Amino acid sequence: IFSSLVAYLGFLGDLIFLAVEMVLLRIILCVLLRDRDLILAESIRRTCAAPGERGTVVAVLGAAHCNGVKRHLMAEVPAGS
Repeated sequence: IFSSLVAYLGFLGDLIFLAVEMVLLRIILCVLLRDRDLILAESIRRTCAAPGERGTVVAVLGAAHCNGVKRHLMAEVPAGS
């Protein structure tokens, strides 16, 4: 039904279809980014809490993950730390 509507509208239909695809792609990427941020934050937290390990933990993140990982790590700071 959607493709027949796009064919009927011609160029305008192509623009509408492209806009819908872009919105859906953005939603999918945001969900994947949030999930990956959580996984990275959990991995950093596990590494920092490893028994017998002392020293500095260095995590190299892409720019798209910095704010999300920081948010997850700061939100879960235990009281008194």
